[in-house]
Amino acid sequence: MVPGAWRVAVLLFAIYLPTYGGGPHSVDEIAYVGVARSIVLRGSFDTNELYWMMPVAGDPRDAQSAIGPSGDTWAKKGPAASIAMAPLIALARASGRDLVFVGLTAMMFVTAATGALLVLYSRSIGISPREALAVGLAYGLATLAMPYARLGFSEPIAAFAIILAALCTTRTPTTSHFVAPRWRTLRPAACGAPLAAGVALGLAIWSRPSEALVAAPIAIYAGLRWDGRRRLDVGRLASLAIGGGLMALTFGAYNLARFGHPLATGYALANGESFNGNIADGLIGLVASPYRGLLFYTPLAVVAIVVAPLAWRTHRAATALGLTVAILHILTFAAWWKWWAGAGWGPRFLLPAIPLLMPIVALAWPRLARRARVAVVAVACLAVPIQLLGSTQDFNPFERLLAERWPGFPEGSAMLSPRAWGVWGHAGRIVSLGVGAFDVAWLRGGVVTWRLVVPMTVAIVVGAFALWRGGARGRLRATDAFAVAASIVAFAGLVSVGPRSWTGSEADLVAAATSRIPRSRPGDGTIVIATPDIPALWRSDSSPLPVYGFNPTDGAAAEGAAGLLSAALARHDRLWVLVPGIDPDAPTNATEREIAARAYFVSRGTFGTARIDLYAVAVIPAVSADDRIATFDGTIVLTGALVRAISDDTLAVDLRFSAPSPPTRSTKVFVHAYDRSGHLLGQSDRSFASHDPWTGGFSGRYGILTPPYGDEIIVDVGVYDGATGRRLTARDPAGNALPADRVTIDVVAPRKPPL
Repeated sequence: MVPGAWRVAVLLFAIYLPTYGGGPHSVDEIAYVGVARSIVLRGSFDTNELYWMMPVAGDPRDAQSAIGPSGDTWAKKGPAASIAMAPLIALARASGRDLVFVGLTAMMFVTAATGALLVLYSRSIGISPREALAVGLAYGLATLAMPYARLGFSEPIAAFAIILAALCTTRTPTTSHFVAPRWRTLRPAACGAPLAAGVALGLAIWSRPSEALVAAPIAIYAGLRWDGRRRLDVGRLASLAIGGGLMALTFGAYNLARFGHPLATGYALANGESFNGNIADGLIGLVASPYRGLLFYTPLAVVAIVVAPLAWRTHRAATALGLTVAILHILTFAAWWKWWAGAGWGPRFLLPAIPLLMPIVALAWPRLARRARVAVVAVACLAVPIQLLGSTQDFNPFERLLAERWPGFPEGSAMLSPRAWGVWGHAGRIVSLGVGAFDVAWLRGGVVTWRLVVPMTVAIVVGAFALWRGGARGRLRATDAFAVAASIVAFAGLVSVGPRSWTGSEADLVAAATSRIPRSRPGDGTIVIATPDIPALWRSDSSPLPVYGFNPTDGAAAEGAAGLLSAALARHDRLWVLVPGIDPDAPTNATEREIAARAYFVSRGTFGTARIDLYAVAVIPAVSADDRIATFDGTIVLTGALVRAISDDTLAVDLRFSAPSPPTRSTKVFVHAYDRSGHLLGQSDRSFASHDPWTGGFSGRYGILTPPYGDEIIVDVGVYDGATGRRLTARDPAGNALPADRVTIDVVAPRKPPL
């Protein structure tokens, strides 16, 4: 039966390839990708790169991350989906491909594998070989599994884990009843399957902590003897508990490291992000509403519930398990504060319950009348185009349309309107926009990429032929090898093309980020000021440096911003500040002002609209402001200066100025470092507008990169008009003009190389 399951997986994967759009389409997916990027690039699970999304979310319940005791931000989501994406992101990084585009293909592999496991599970509970193949294909093509195979959510992982747990706890593939072995016949090998089932349950919890609700029915299914005596097999339960317990302990350690408590996941349960919703609305919405109802998006699941009494007569264990898992999911998420799961396609929260419902239809099949069988087949055939509509379009335009049509949607009766059904919405977009409505990688802007279409078509045809030729039982054949090879070629073509090339400000941002890679050192960090161009960075930046993402207006005022910025300054000797198209001196650019007030500006690189600034980090004593070192144009007085070598190649310069009124925005300070021969070794220039707020004076920090070892270094300071380049006249305290309109503030002793 394994070859048949393998053929189903290959065919499903081949069919999913042409539906892939490349995403992300949701903030949830961004959170998962953010964790996966951290795993691959930095060996961490943090989402500091995405801190900026927390203030943008507005309502803390909508934020995808939460702040831990260390000041770092962590995704609220379980790590399983991110771990599944990590190998693909690593592959993309090694091959220079788009990290996000490749990473989000992970759920196609997971969903295809789930279809294969469902075939094996169906056979293990007594379903015939052909019907088992039909169950796997029905799940993969006629349920929510298909549209979510192209997206980056955690539900496909949970579905995979649940069906794997059920498969590992099923013992008798040739009988209609579950019969557990007696305790005295148990051997270590006999405990392996329940142990694996426990690990699978742990994986489900790693994908979504709420999946702990299926532990009880799976445990009963694993340990209860369905031989008429209804006794629990303690040995099998112990094996399952060990596997699940090990995974639970690992997950608890993960939570402890992030949020300081084994049970803390980041969800603000005390602040309304919990199971406190209107259960009646949730039940109606998840089961029967056109907006999110199971009846409208996966009618086969409803058919399974209807025919369950027929399956119960001969297969009570499997029927009870499928119904219990489904009911638990429906009741649990009907009470969730956002039962509709945000923007999406159908009742996403219920996807993990669907695999165990599909075999119930096959179990009831022999007892169905002919007309009932025709009806079931008709429902399955109708469900396929429903999933195709959800698999080939972006759901966000229709979600925005609903929000405009009914303020406050989906609260109230609007969710029961036929116009809230995604099928009508997506079909309407095809009518109005034509090919422009589709969101697939091989069709962009109405242009077909034939180098993708041809191998994808070949993969589907060869995969279908391999399944038809080999069936459920036959051994692996040459056609199976061809099917696998065709799918690999089609997948390679897909990821090699990627979404598109960067242009304009996005290309500028990528170029600025790339420029720091050869110049960075171990111990450096990166701060990114977020703008709409930031997705290009997620896709392209492969630097291993820790990344911290802030909004321009965050500064120290936003909740958590001060702690995270302080953590970044404490951890790194140097910080690269990556800024896409924002004026460094803009009054709203509070984040950069905060950085400038606490670190030493070293250099700036400009790439079109983007720039990359380098800051050195050091703790320097406060500069004295009691002297009158020099006066510039008779108004700006340099009253204090302090120079320190903070590394073998970096000088930190603190300056203090006074003035009767703020200088113009174009007025800048230059700090130059020379050797005794007068050769310029390094410099740092900054506008007064980048300094601390004017309170009768200014203080500024400057970092200068110099050769690491050599003769004495002379540090000079001057002021000039950035608009004209004219230096302001410099005079010493006695009123004498200073040569070149600059004043020497220090002479740094030569730094000797280490022995």
